[in-house]
Amino acid sequence: MVTSEEDVRTVRDAIACYEKATGATLNVAKSNALTVGTWDTACDIMGIPYSEEIKILGVKMRNTMKQSAMTS
Repeated sequence: MVTSEEDVRTVRDAIACYEKATGATLNVAKSNALTVGTWDTACDIMGIPYSEEIKILGVKMRNTMKQSAMTS
């Protein structure tokens, strides 16, 4: 989870370091970002698209706890 644009830069740097060390690459086409609260969707996160709903380890999540509970 990131809460500021500075966090986005930190995560991007960590991913770049991991990619360089392992030769693996992040597949942006299989990635999604979920906005929570008042996050500004104008903030680009490595080209990853924003979604209304994401699924992590079989659990569906939405941008509020109530919506997530109703979905799951």
